[in-house]
Amino acid sequence: MKQFKLGLLLLLALLFSQSLLPQAGLSELALPVGRGEIFAQQLREKEAAAYRRDLLSAGESLFSKRAAELELAYAQALKNETRALVKKAAEKAAAKQAELDRAALRNRLELALLDLSQKQREQKIKEEAAAREEYAAWLEAAEAETEAELNRLAEHYERALRHELAELKLDLEQTMAEDYARYKERRAEISALPPKLRSGP
Repeated sequence: MKQFKLGLLLLLALLFSQSLLPQAGLSELALPVGRGEIFAQQLREKEAAAYRRDLLSAGESLFSKRAAELELAYAQALKNETRALVKKAAEKAAAKQAELDRAALRNRLELALLDLSQKQREQKIKEEAAAREEYAAWLEAAEAETEAELNRLAEHYERALRHELAELKLDLEQTMAEDYARYKERRAEISALPPKLRSGP
């Protein structure tokens, strides 16, 4: 934010200095008394309007540039966190699947190697089927929770980005308002000077 404000202030200083360059033509018009001052006032108003347009244009350009940088940074951060969250969920699911596979292998070895009664064999088959159903239910719930976490994460980054953009806009508007106020004040000081001093050598 400090770099952004520094760049804005430098740009505003350039605009400010250019707008206050002496207007040599005013002292050469030789208009009647009264009409000359009216013309000078009209010219000052045009200069102020042009300065304000330049100020707004510079502000919009800087805001667009900074906003694009922020959006890119937030998008990259969201992508990184999303990737990490999905990886963690996948690793947990893989560990559960490996545990289930080991239990199923043990069960089948016992069925093949042990002298079990028909009732015991049926029980082991039922246990394996129940374990697989339990895993399927867990996996469905885990996927739903992961999706919910991803949505919460995206909403968090969206809110954070909106907040920072709003702060950026407010800071920019305040800086431009202060600059324009200084410009008007300086123009008023110059207008109060005698015409020869006002228009420069």
